Amino acid sequence: MADETFIEPSVVLKTAGTIPQLLSDTSSFEHCASIPTKAGNFQAALTLEQVVHARQSGLLQHVSDLQTALQQLGDNLTKACNTLVERDQDNAGQLEPVVTSPTFNDYVPTL
Repeated sequence: MADETFIEPSVVLKTAGTIPQLLSDTSSFEHCASIPTKAGNFQAALTLEQVVHARQSGLLQHVSDLQTALQQLGDNLTKACNTLVERDQDNAGQLEPVVTSPTFNDYVPTL
C-alpha cells in the first residue's frame, strides 16, 4: 500500500472528459449493420440472412453498451477526482490550525 496518494486533477478531469468521446463516431458500425443481405430465396439463405441480421443488431447493441460504459467511466472518474480533491482540501483545512498553532513548534524536533 502506498504511503501517499497523488493525482494531477486537471489531467484526470481532462481524461475523464475524453473517455466518453472515444466512441463518438459510430458511423462505421452503423454502415456495417445496414449492409443488405441478398443470400437468396431458399431456406438456407433465409436462415443465413436471419443470422446476419441478428449479428448486425448485436453489433449495434454492443456499441451502444460500450458507449454507456465509457460515459459511466468518465463520470465516475470525474466524481472520484473531485472527491479526492475535496477530501484533500478538507484535510488540509483541518490540519492548518494544528500546524500553525504556537505550541506545534514545541513538539517538532529540530534536525
